[in-house]
Amino acid sequence: RDIWVRNYGDQSTRVSVSYGACSDFRVSTSCYGQIRPRATCRINVSFSPLSEGQYSCYIRVRDEYSGTETISVSGTAIKRGH
Repeated sequence: RDIWVRNYGDQSTRVSVSYGACSDFRVSTSCYGQIRPRATCRINVSFSPLSEGQYSCYIRVRDEYSGTETISVSGTAIKRGH
């Protein structure tokens, strides 16, 4: 899944993305450094568990003007039938 981050402001803003304890999720991002006015960046999250169960992760997006937004992602891994 993709999460899009957009700078709605009239000035560039510095953005950082953090995600701790997300070992069952793969997170990649183009959201780092400066984002120009009206520009977007992407956070891609995929679920890749090693065993059955319920999993969750928090992704934090911080910019210098609005502060921090927290995004919760979760998934359930089930055993496939034969």
